[in-house]
Amino acid sequence: MSPGRSEPSSKEVQASDRTVMVRTLSLLFVLALTVLLHGCMHLFDRPTITHEFDNFVVMKTSHDLLKRSNVGRRDICREFFQQYKDEFDLIVILYNVPSELEPSENRSSSGWFTLVRNSVLGVGVRRMDRGRRYGSQSKLKGIISLFSNEFIMQGPMLHEIMHLWVGDIEIIPTSVRAHWGFSSVNGQLGGFNGEELVDLGNGLFEVSSTFEIHGNWGVARPYAPLEMYLAGWLPADEVPDILVAEDATFWLEAEDGSNVSHQYAFRPKFAASGISTWSISRIIERIGERVPSADESKKSFRMATIVIESNEFPLTPDDVKLLNAQLDLFTRRESVKDIEESGGFYNFWDATRGLATIDAELKSAHRTTKIADSSNARN
Repeated sequence: MSPGRSEPSSKEVQASDRTVMVRTLSLLFVLALTVLLHGCMHLFDRPTITHEFDNFVVMKTSHDLLKRSNVGRRDICREFFQQYKDEFDLIVILYNVPSELEPSENRSSSGWFTLVRNSVLGVGVRRMDRGRRYGSQSKLKGIISLFSNEFIMQGPMLHEIMHLWVGDIEIIPTSVRAHWGFSSVNGQLGGFNGEELVDLGNGLFEVSSTFEIHGNWGVARPYAPLEMYLAGWLPADEVPDILVAEDATFWLEAEDGSNVSHQYAFRPKFAASGISTWSISRIIERIGERVPSADESKKSFRMATIVIESNEFPLTPDDVKLLNAQLDLFTRRESVKDIEESGGFYNFWDATRGLATIDAELKSAHRTTKIADSSNARN
């Protein structure tokens, strides 16, 4: 044995063995995790752009967008921004599926909204910025998911856009978060016409027109004054007082005399403990004054439309015509209610009283400015 050296003790040998074991187990864990992640990457392939047009792009993805997970939308948006500049306020993702075949899992909503970024004060959403998660450095504000290729003009587009300014902060008392509930807002996010409210006595009220507490369907009515104020298109002094029914529930007297919850009656009734009045000054006292004001707020918006095709529903020339027609109607800077193809619905310009516009053009934002011709759609 060499001078100055000694044999390791049994404790030192045991410690060395434990170190080797820990390193071996760590290596095996890393290898197992790598295999698992590799399998996940195969399970969720990267979304792929299959067609590009002037006003929309088409992608394929293995993500199930019906599930309320933002993973699929995040990957779709990131792929989009690989090819397009960050110049859009909204991204609209919709299934290339006819409305009668809309996935049954989502017929209760037909779409939803994901807030990405907000810097406006005095509205119904908090200030936040998650843009980089979706590949946007500064511009993107929200993502709208729709479950049919017909829902741009005949679905919840106007409703979902309003969620840019109505979300997690309660503006007036409501039975449905981020919506108007039993109130006289009478807009895209619900509510009744206050002029039609009749007090029947004993805490019972009636309205002569059907309404919903979580959103008046589709694009069948324009934005309400309160919604216009929150979006920055109308000054506060043009917002009328809002009636709010307290502790309200729908009901209908059935043939057996019982009270049955019912919201789709021709003349819906509801029970409430009382009616309170919310002026715009009271609302501003609650959520703060809107900054920027209507004089300085944004009035011109850009949207990017991403259509999700599948093996079952591949893009066809008829789909291209349908999508182009809807985008044209929705973004026109004039009323389209009298045009047969619109179904008598409001487009964005008409719903905002001509005070705001939205543009669906993509070509100028393409990083290579190369857009495929419509004839590339499959037959």
